[in-house]
Amino acid sequence: MKQISFCITCMNRLKHLQETLEKNILDNFLVDEVEFVVLDYNSQDGLEEWIAQSMMKYIEMGILTYYRTTEPAYYQRSHSRNMVFRLAEGDVVCNLDADNYLGKGFAEFMMKEFENEENIFYISTLCKRDVFGRICLKKRDFIAIKGYNEALVGYGFEDAEFYDGLES
Repeated sequence: MKQISFCITCMNRLKHLQETLEKNILDNFLVDEVEFVVLDYNSQDGLEEWIAQSMMKYIEMGILTYYRTTEPAYYQRSHSRNMVFRLAEGDVVCNLDADNYLGKGFAEFMMKEFENEENIFYISTLCKRDVFGRICLKKRDFIAIKGYNEALVGYGFEDAEFYDGLES
């Protein structure tokens, strides 16, 4: 079982994922401890083909897992995150937007932080659009609060409610 899963939901953001995914894997290459889980949320931009052509070596190594759903017509942030977090194997789950870079050694840092603390989660303290919503938490805590509220639509409200659930 993996220690940490970086969970990426992607709908029609192939260009971003082509720029970030391999870099993030190589910067956090701990095959036995880390997995990157990509949920193709009905992308129509060639994501499935690109994964098959360019990322298969990482799938075969066991550091990348790829799932695809063809059901949603539109991106649903809470639903997609709930799906990918449930698919992840790691004890710790961390959402990662398709255009975000983790930086070298981020996985190792997070694993050390979670190793010594019982009640812990990490969120971004920045309120910039592309990093707001980043969260790392124990998967058991995600399950305990029943994930994101799928009735909330848009961006930001679901994060605030989710954080409140973790703090209580």
